[in-house]
Amino acid sequence: MRRRGEGQRETGMITDETIRLRSAEIQHAIESRILTRTGGRIQSLDVKVTGDHIVISGRTSCFYHKQLALQGVLDVTVAAGATFEFNIDVSGN
Repeated sequence: MRRRGEGQRETGMITDETIRLRSAEIQHAIESRILTRTGGRIQSLDVKVTGDHIVISGRTSCFYHKQLALQGVLDVTVAAGATFEFNIDVSGN
């Protein structure tokens, strides 16, 4: 009878590939949350994740959509403890 975990090896090492995968997951989660909260009203949305630093940029026509986008970012990042730059420009068109 095998015990749970027997024969499985965990090294506990974080590889570059693991970091890339996690960064991609965080990026996708932020983009999805912003799109959901704003109804797609952020144009040219760009999310870049580098380690524990995130840069979000884009454009919108009103401050309300910018606030919704910020809340979407916080929904995802508050538990991760990441720092972020929030560069959503508002221009009345």
